[in-house]
Amino acid sequence: MLLEKYNFDSEKADTIVFENNNEISLRSEAIIECLSSLSTFWKLAKVLRIFPLTFRDAVYNTIARNRYKWLRKTDRCEVG
Repeated sequence: MLLEKYNFDSEKADTIVFENNNEISLRSEAIIECLSSLSTFWKLAKVLRIFPLTFRDAVYNTIARNRYKWLRKTDRCEVG
């Protein structure tokens, strides 16, 4: 696996990593690559590359840091 080549420990990962065709993407670029690999509609995600990587990663980091606060993480499933 390519991630092993880079000595990547998935247990200690603090960001999203996307591997496709022996290429590794991190943070916002991983999100764009993942979405664009899903279907024709999601290929539109590539338009987000008009924004500089530093800006996209700053947005990614803000969402990652606050996602549980914004999405109300709970200890149990509230369905049912």
